[in-house]
Amino acid sequence: MSEKTLKFTAVDGNDFVISQEQPFIITQYSRFLFGQISKQLKLTGNDTVLDFGTGCGIQALTAVRCGAGRVYAADIYEKPLELTRKNAQLCGYGKNILTINVHDKNLESVIRKPFDYIISNPASLPVPNRLAKTLAKTFSAGEDGMDMINDLIGVASRHLSVDGTMLFINTSLVCLRRTLALLRASGFSAGIIAIKELAFRPFYSDFISHWEGLRSKGDSFWLMKNNKNYEILYLIKAKRVLHGK
Repeated sequence: MSEKTLKFTAVDGNDFVISQEQPFIITQYSRFLFGQISKQLKLTGNDTVLDFGTGCGIQALTAVRCGAGRVYAADIYEKPLELTRKNAQLCGYGKNILTINVHDKNLESVIRKPFDYIISNPASLPVPNRLAKTLAKTFSAGEDGMDMINDLIGVASRHLSVDGTMLFINTSLVCLRRTLALLRASGFSAGIIAIKELAFRPFYSDFISHWEGLRSKGDSFWLMKNNKNYEILYLIKAKRVLHGK
């Protein structure tokens, strides 16, 4: 697939020059998340941020633009890391963004101190195993859609500072109740701080019968308006629970 470089205007009115390639592109999920970073996080030059599942790096770039001193952009694929490094150079942030292939190494082997913030647009579409090969792994997250969210919360429980904050998206196609329960069990307080309705993408039609089964158990949800289906994007903000306070 050919790589495409484009000039992209962010919600703050400033321009990014972005190199992207399918499936590592700026999606509506990405736009929702990076549009909230400056509103929800007070980043300073002393802060370190983990962008977990960086894609083409738009979240990492936004974190630096919003004031973060160092951002670790992590992914399990080399292509998005190449794109992120290229985009960091294009935007003049090459010294601020460090890429990590977490498929090849553990974060423990690279990180020497906890992160102040973790941001993520995790792969989260529930896809039956028999159809998983028809969808890019950047979207698929197991039959219940929880695979990468589970990994994200596990990483946060080990690597987020005691007063750190996590910001990530949970689509309504994945069981929100289970995500919040796992956060509580992992020592976090969490809440939904923003929502966005998003029309189903054309390729969703292959998976709706599977999602119907999840919905019958209360593990998936979507809206229908004007004969169109819409998922809901929930922006979740989580902080560690400090005992005794």
